[in-house]
Amino acid sequence: RRFAHQHQHLEDMKFLASFLLLSQVAYGCTTLIVGRNATADGSLIATHSNDGAGKSDPRLVFVPAADHAAGATRPIYYSPEDYPRYVGTERGIPAYYPLPSQTVSAPIGFIPQVAHTYQYFEETYAIINEHQVGIGESTCSCVNWVKLGGKSSVPCKSPGESNCSIMSIDTMSRIALERASTSRQAVQLMGELAEKYGFYGADSFEGSAESLMVIDTTEGWVFHVLPHPSGTSAVWAAARVPDDHVAVVANMFTISTVNLSDSQNFYGSDLAGLAAQYNIAQSCPSNEACDFTRTYSDGEYAHKYYSGRRMWGAYRLLTPDTNLPDTYNNLKDDAPYPFTIPVDPKGTGHRVDVTLAAKVHRDHYEGTKYDQTQGLAAGPFGTPTRYAAGAGEAQVKGNWERTISLYRTSDSYIVQARGWLPNEVGGAVWFGPSVASGTVYTPFPIGMTSIPEFFSEGCPNFLAKNTAYWAIRYVANLLETKYSFMYKDVQATQNQLETASLELQAKYDKLFADGQSTPADLTQAFTANAATFLSTYLELFDQLMFKYADGWVNVPNLGQSVGYPAWWLKAVGYQNGPPPPLTSTKILN
Repeated sequence: RRFAHQHQHLEDMKFLASFLLLSQVAYGCTTLIVGRNATADGSLIATHSNDGAGKSDPRLVFVPAADHAAGATRPIYYSPEDYPRYVGTERGIPAYYPLPSQTVSAPIGFIPQVAHTYQYFEETYAIINEHQVGIGESTCSCVNWVKLGGKSSVPCKSPGESNCSIMSIDTMSRIALERASTSRQAVQLMGELAEKYGFYGADSFEGSAESLMVIDTTEGWVFHVLPHPSGTSAVWAAARVPDDHVAVVANMFTISTVNLSDSQNFYGSDLAGLAAQYNIAQSCPSNEACDFTRTYSDGEYAHKYYSGRRMWGAYRLLTPDTNLPDTYNNLKDDAPYPFTIPVDPKGTGHRVDVTLAAKVHRDHYEGTKYDQTQGLAAGPFGTPTRYAAGAGEAQVKGNWERTISLYRTSDSYIVQARGWLPNEVGGAVWFGPSVASGTVYTPFPIGMTSIPEFFSEGCPNFLAKNTAYWAIRYVANLLETKYSFMYKDVQATQNQLETASLELQAKYDKLFADGQSTPADLTQAFTANAATFLSTYLELFDQLMFKYADGWVNVPNLGQSVGYPAWWLKAVGYQNGPPPPLTSTKILN
């Protein structure tokens, strides 16, 4: 394989297999969902950011449709969350074929297979299938059943084990897109799978729960799931998003009142019965009036505002005429942000499109009092990045604001479902490797027959510069050295490439709708477009290096000195530095 040789001279890769044995630490994801009457063109939109800890698997992979023999079973694999997400040939996906020193993934269980499974794209989670069913994921906290007398949910280690679970959110999302032709079918199927085969979470923060944004061409759903206190089932709910609304999930449940007798808008397990059994039924007296979040959430991760600030930040851009508070006492109990919000409460015509969704994912609260590009912590050149805690933070207790765009994001994406177009072009993912503020969102329609190798290769474990992931990572890390200067150049390149992609998408929407294009044409055209992105970003790194080398600005003239901003010089005591030299006095004899 083309990139496999690049890791041979590095240290032994045997540690990759050990990821399967390590406990996982979830660092959170931000997701958006936009109803069809809340978008500029009538599409539905779902988004996702994979905000791992430098180990996540950033590969975008094509999963072909397949037919299966009667009586076949589908293997279920453990979901490690980190790279590599799967190793083996069983799935028939070249990107997952074993590299030297990698251990082949072994099934932990099996379920009955269906006669036919659909084509889809996946990263850590399934993204979109050939019927335009799309998904975005966010890990959430949940009630700790052990503290209430229940059991922990643990993954099975091998087929046939009891008192364990085999369904992770990764697996459930894949099975849903293999089998479901609507978002409604998808949420019902995932709930059934979780209840029947047991759900386990990928991390250990107060018991691990998950949320998915699920869309198709007509409607969108928010799906919440957590382990069951038996350790072998699941608790779940799904709520429909009104067509003219938007919703944000940022590592905390958001579904409020659930009414399971209203099957047009809600699905779920027996919420009230379980709540009564474990004496947590204050906010869930019945299945017709159950506040899912107050009952089953454990609140915000890490610190106050870890989830709420992102919700506020996203909503201020998605629905700017809604005046939401930026502070609160307790996000779970106060519920300052509704489950969904109308996109245009004042009738101004405001709507959401791909460009605005990308802007939300690139946000550091610019222009607000929480703007992370401002202040002493941002340094003289306004970097919004605040790195993970180390030795210093062990001595100085505190927290940074949790931004939407984050340096440790492995990838983010925007899914479109557009029902007025043929499925092959109507369904698309705009995929952005690495940090959102530095990435370019590149489109791939679901009708393509393959994904470019430079998107389906690349990982954090070894450097492969000619992959999309590392091309972005190079630019993003260089950007940190002089952010306020370089980001203007990066934004110009992002705008140039994404504008060209929008034009290409519009062209092939029309060609395919008119019967003048084929899946092979789509594959060729959008692969070429992705290659243009890659070459442009590889050149951008060199351009930035030259333009800003050694602290100068070297374009249009070499060696232009720009120094530091006056406010920063005062803040760090520049004025208290060494004084000017004393003036000598010549003594005349």
